[in-house]
Amino acid sequence: TFFLSQAKSPLESAAGRDRKKEEKITKNIRFDHRLEESQHQNIFNSIPSLSSGYGLRAPTMTIHPIDLINNRAISRSGIGNVVLPCQATGDGTITYAWRHNDQNVQLDNRVTLVGGNLTFTGVILTDAGKYTCLATNLYGTSMSREATVQVRVLEFLGGISESYTKDINDNARLRCQISPNNSPRPNRIFWTAVDTTTVTETSHIALTVYDGDLVFIAGWQNNTGSYRCNTVFNSNDINSGSSAVTNYLGVPQHVNFTTTTATSIAPKIVVGPNSTEAVLGQARVVMECVATGYPLPNIRWQKKSGTLPINRYVFEKFGRHLVLQHIQSADAGDYQCTAISGSNQVTATATLRVTIDSRWVTPITDTSQPVESDFVWPCSASGSNIAYRWYMNGQRITATSKYVLNTNGSLTIRNLVRADTRVYTCIASNNISNVASSGYLNVTVAAPVFTQIPFTRTTLFLGQNSTIRCTVTGGPRPVMAYTKDGGFVDKLLYNKYTVLLNGNLIIHNVQASDAGLYECTATNRYGTARVTGTAVVVNATTFTKPMAATFVRRPKNFTVSCTVQKATSLNVALYWQRNNINITTSRATVTTSGLTTTLTYSNSTLTDTGTFSCVAATNVPFVGYVAQSSSALLTVHDVPNAPFNTSYSQLTTSSVVISWLPGNPNNSPLLRFTILYRVNVISSWRIAEDYIPVSTTFRRITLSPFNSYRFKVIAVNAVGTSPDSTNLIFTTAADVPYAAPGEFRASGVPSDATAIDISFIPLSREQQNDAGINYRLYFRSTGIGSVWSVRDIGTGGSYRLAGLARTTTYELQLQAHNNKGFGRARTPIIQVTTGRVPPISSPSNLKAFVTGSNQVKLTWTKIVVATTTTTTRATAVGYR
Repeated sequence: TFFLSQAKSPLESAAGRDRKKEEKITKNIRFDHRLEESQHQNIFNSIPSLSSGYGLRAPTMTIHPIDLINNRAISRSGIGNVVLPCQATGDGTITYAWRHNDQNVQLDNRVTLVGGNLTFTGVILTDAGKYTCLATNLYGTSMSREATVQVRVLEFLGGISESYTKDINDNARLRCQISPNNSPRPNRIFWTAVDTTTVTETSHIALTVYDGDLVFIAGWQNNTGSYRCNTVFNSNDINSGSSAVTNYLGVPQHVNFTTTTATSIAPKIVVGPNSTEAVLGQARVVMECVATGYPLPNIRWQKKSGTLPINRYVFEKFGRHLVLQHIQSADAGDYQCTAISGSNQVTATATLRVTIDSRWVTPITDTSQPVESDFVWPCSASGSNIAYRWYMNGQRITATSKYVLNTNGSLTIRNLVRADTRVYTCIASNNISNVASSGYLNVTVAAPVFTQIPFTRTTLFLGQNSTIRCTVTGGPRPVMAYTKDGGFVDKLLYNKYTVLLNGNLIIHNVQASDAGLYECTATNRYGTARVTGTAVVVNATTFTKPMAATFVRRPKNFTVSCTVQKATSLNVALYWQRNNINITTSRATVTTSGLTTTLTYSNSTLTDTGTFSCVAATNVPFVGYVAQSSSALLTVHDVPNAPFNTSYSQLTTSSVVISWLPGNPNNSPLLRFTILYRVNVISSWRIAEDYIPVSTTFRRITLSPFNSYRFKVIAVNAVGTSPDSTNLIFTTAADVPYAAPGEFRASGVPSDATAIDISFIPLSREQQNDAGINYRLYFRSTGIGSVWSVRDIGTGGSYRLAGLARTTTYELQLQAHNNKGFGRARTPIIQVTTGRVPPISSPSNLKAFVTGSNQVKLTWTKIVVATTTTTTRATAVGYR
């Protein structure tokens, strides 16, 4: 046994001197033995019979026609010729034909064929549509992908002149009147004033992306005037590179902002985000939100199901545009814009769908198959909502008893005959793209021939599945029989043996008794062939200490290890990979001890995150190195980066909108945001709001007037709490008090039957709302016709009201006031009688009994009545 650390893996070098001696047949054909254990049918689709005429080439498309849409759409202005390219390779003479919307293209003086290229001399509107190129030689017809051609339709702007009269700060929307028939949309839209100067977008003026309308969000008097919409269409010649520009100018639109000023207009989203479909990897997606109102609305964006894509979004046009960049599948979801104006806000939501264009996973290729067999021809593409179409020599295949169109894209051809030798095309498509692949099916009639024979010594691994290699061709498909040490192998023992279509024999759950001399016999009506080989059984290489998922906090070092066991007769090489690539970084160190290998990383970084694999490559005689691995995800994470772009807006005496954007979560999903604040000279931080969802990017926070605030936002993930965001510092304007004093109480005075003692909790500094705080006491007797008397009683929290009538009941109420005026709230009215004093004792024998999950029962002993010659201390009128 030997070990590799940061060198090339043994699989990257030749290892089969003995194997070369054994492989005497079809040296140019290679068979991946690792596929045999999992691919139990159609294993040799790409291995044609030696007698099949393999090497003769049907047409293969080398240049497919391209889409001419959107910015590449064709103009009818006659700029040069328009060419749809098509080229194929193959044996003999290749001829070309084209289809337009599934109909054969009729060539004439305007539409000609040069080689495989379809050329238009002058374009007409009916040239728009879908085009397919067909290439034909002696062996059949191959088809290209389907190309879409868009012919520009450029209509003049609408001719309706509109006029609006609005107050200052009101909104107005001037329509560009772009025809919905235009195809594609204009390359540029802009507006000019009557003096032809271009209107510039500002925080008050917006230009909508799709309709091209001019919106005055909160108009000023100097916005009064006439405006005209301008559209620009660029036409490009893809062959010559030349271009032309078409400009259209709309009729004047008028707006007049009067001298009357609107002081407040509720926000309204006049252009909300549209639900959009984007392609995976698309460079930009723009979501638009234009809102009117006064005060001028602030636009805030958020993704409802999570954070905005970290490091892949920007805000443009004063926040009206959310631009998502380099689209990923995880970007799909609902996006919400919120327009905030003063204390009002409105929202609009749109859905982003991410579509994956069609790309080949398993394109079809030339293949040979035996006569009288059923053939399943795989065809598979990745992408969203893929649909498949099959063609034979350019003719659409429909489902019949002969042809089965499988839902996974594959085609089944039943009971092959020589007449099925044709060129077949599979087209995989969705609503944004399509790909085409063609292959030549050669139906063979031949006696059995072994293209791969058993090794001189086949190694079978104890307890695993192993293969006896007897790869055979022939048509009809040969019937296989196997013997071991002269006795027949019972192929019907499905839990023990599996016979692949290519003749290989899989032995399941290998035991020591499976060793011996094997003979493979292949027979069809044209002949019989036999091969033999010896099989030995050895212990399999297995992982006794497999990898496990690991989390490491940056920048700590980390160590991972694994242990294997193996057959003593076989060499094993151990090495490490990250994301299936050998580890070569200088920060990694590999050590080995026996059959244990250990990988140590120093100074971990977030980018070290990945799937780490301990690879054990066993040198199997006559085969070479066979690798297997134990893998696990290792995540290097950290606390989140601080929220950024913190700002405040819509500041009033009693509230503010705090906004932020999430920082990088550093490989650990965000759990929540927390807003904290300090007020005035208090040094401790308080929580303004906690457990804010990670999709949130703003919050309206309640404030008090006449206070200095300092706010910050933090993010939390499973690792911990982020650093603080940039602090926001501001002061609220003064206002009258909002709250009443607390704990307002009154009682008689034991030593003075004409006085009442009053106590209360003064408003805190945060509640005073301005300088000059004081408290006004309102009092009157309960007699009929009594009027309220008032007295300012200072800020001490207690006051003795003297000079009252004896044994008289009075009503009292308290209100705060400051330099701005009297407060919005008063205390409840309380009653007290002169000459009566508070109880001098407390209730006794207090007990609590739990009576339910959310309630208790309290009992106590009431106080006793006490009297003197001058006052009466009555029993309590209530208990608190």
